[in-house]
This record gives sequence, C-alpha cells and structure tokens, in this order.
Amino acid sequence: MTGIEMIAQERERQVTVEGYHSDHDDEHFGGELALAAACYAVPMPIYTIEFCGDGDTHPVWPWGEELQEKRDAHPAIRRLTIAGALIAAELDRLIRASNPIVAPHFPPPLCGVRCKADGDECNLPAGHGGKCAHDGITYSGCFKE
Repeated sequence: MTGIEMIAQERERQVTVEGYHSDHDDEHFGGELALAAACYAVPMPIYTIEFCGDGDTHPVWPWGEELQEKRDAHPAIRRLTIAGALIAAELDRLIRASNPIVAPHFPPPLCGVRCKADGDECNLPAGHGGKCAHDGITYSGCFKE
C-alpha cells in the first residue's frame, strides 16, 4: 500500500469509525486540524512560548492530554498517516469555508491574550501574531484552546 492510499484509508476511518465528518471538522475553524497534523508529523512534541502570560513553554497540541498520550503511543508510519489525513480534513474544511453556499457561519475565534498595560482581552482573530494596541508588544502563537 502506498502512502497516499494509507492516508485516504485513514481519512475514511476517521469519518466512518470516529465520526469526524465535515460538520465536526467545520467546528475546528481555529487551525486545530492543521496544528494536530503538524504535531502528528514531527517525531517529538512541539512547544511554544507564551510571551503574554507566565513565560513558560506550552505544547502546541490543540486537544487534551489524553489524546496527546494516545498520539505519542503510535509508531512513526501511523503518526504520519494520521497527519496526512488531518491535512486532508483541513484542506476540505478550508475549501468548504471558501464557498459561501456551504460555508459554516461560525464567528472566528478571538485571540483572548491579556494586554499587560490594561488587562483587556485582545479581540483580534486568534493567531494574528500582531502588536497589542495598548502595550506595543508583539504577541505570536496566541491560539486559545
């Protein structure tokens, strides 16, 4: 079996066995499917530094620890197969979202990072990586779970 066949088979399994169909995928409009795919594709956990909060590193993994432990238990070929299927799911979601006839009408998730100057939450889209209007600090990777 080729890699592309393995990925197609895994995507079919995700839909038919796990129930991760298009309606489910459309709820993940904040880039979670792509982030999960990236986490599955790399051989070790990916971390980011939150400059806006405690300064610690935090996993990029978009879902709970239980699923992260399940991911870590898979061998490399299985992880890459799942990563490919998640990328296919994210591509399909983006294609649907770009079509106004079938696009879900979810509001974009907001950043929610707290400004150090006034404590207000950022109301820009999540992951904007832009400069805070109040304290002038550039925040990046501010995806909310």
